[in-house]
Amino acid sequence: MESHGIEVEVRLSDGKMSAMENSHQLEQVLLNLLRNAADAVDEKRADAPWHAMRGQIGVRSQLLGDRIHVTIQDNGSGMSAETQARIFEPFFTTKETDRGTGLGLAIAHSIVQNHDGILECESRPGDGTKVVVSLPLAPEGWSSDCAERGPARHFPDLKRVGDDDVEPR
Repeated sequence: MESHGIEVEVRLSDGKMSAMENSHQLEQVLLNLLRNAADAVDEKRADAPWHAMRGQIGVRSQLLGDRIHVTIQDNGSGMSAETQARIFEPFFTTKETDRGTGLGLAIAHSIVQNHDGILECESRPGDGTKVVVSLPLAPEGWSSDCAERGPARHFPDLKRVGDDDVEPR
């Protein structure tokens, strides 16, 4: 984010935490949220003299009860209540046509829900946005390769094509 002149502060929890998630999908969620935060900061800075506003994004993780919370907060343009009510709708966007499809937050919301998680947003116009991803802690002995198997996590008897050691013809 340095190329955008945005300072990113990362504060991760000290304890080892593991959520029951597909790491590739969670990465997609977090990258989308970070991209949106950077876009919001850029939008606000476009309305102010370059030197007048220092763009900031904070990333924090913490354990709250039996859930992991990852918070991404920015000092960007913020959103109205009307916009917030629609941000998880497919194809809803506030960006110009060539800058987004309106699918990023809808997909992120779906991924988080599919992992028994919650995605929440707080924002006010001009005051930036805070997004919290809340995921359940993984049970003892769970490993992330479980999530990589996708539906097999929920249906252990289900086999994917290629799971059997079959010789190619």
